[in-house]
Amino acid sequence: MHLSSCYLEIQNRMKRVLIASILILQFSLSAQEKERNSLCEEVLNSRMEFLVDGSFNSEKALERNLSMLKECGLDKYDVQFFSNMSYMSGILRKLTQVKPVEQLLYGDLFEQLESAMATERYQQLKSATLKSEQLGERVGTEQTWEKDKFLFEELGASQRIIEAVGSYLRENPNNQKTYREILEFIQNN
Repeated sequence: MHLSSCYLEIQNRMKRVLIASILILQFSLSAQEKERNSLCEEVLNSRMEFLVDGSFNSEKALERNLSMLKECGLDKYDVQFFSNMSYMSGILRKLTQVKPVEQLLYGDLFEQLESAMATERYQQLKSATLKSEQLGERVGTEQTWEKDKFLFEELGASQRIIEAVGSYLRENPNNQKTYREILEFIQNN
């Protein structure tokens, strides 16, 4: 009887510790979310000074300034995609029809970017690009080829390329190269 009461006491303490841990974690995540929202608000309400101070002179400068919007949900791909000068020039032309360049806020730009990112075309392009990058980093093996072959087909690779990669993997059963390296090897030989 004594042993079972000790067991129950230990079980109850573990439950209390677990509940306390969950509450602390929830509080911490909530605080992080509030901080992120606060930083995002701060960015969205700030002026895009780089447009008027002369630092808007390259795609790298544009990328550096767009990186501030990561606080509001843009990811690395989004920042790189929208750092294209000709694309951004079109967005800025549209924005300056409504407001003088000196008054433009990151929030104005973010609205335009959100609109663009919500399009099916952008979503498809982003998905395909990310899948392609992921596939390029993966080591190709004969064992995973059938599954990976499906990704090559989904990404629109030609039958000639698919056959060449499959052939390379059959000839190199102990392959350690990524698909990117395999494709470079095939291209150079």
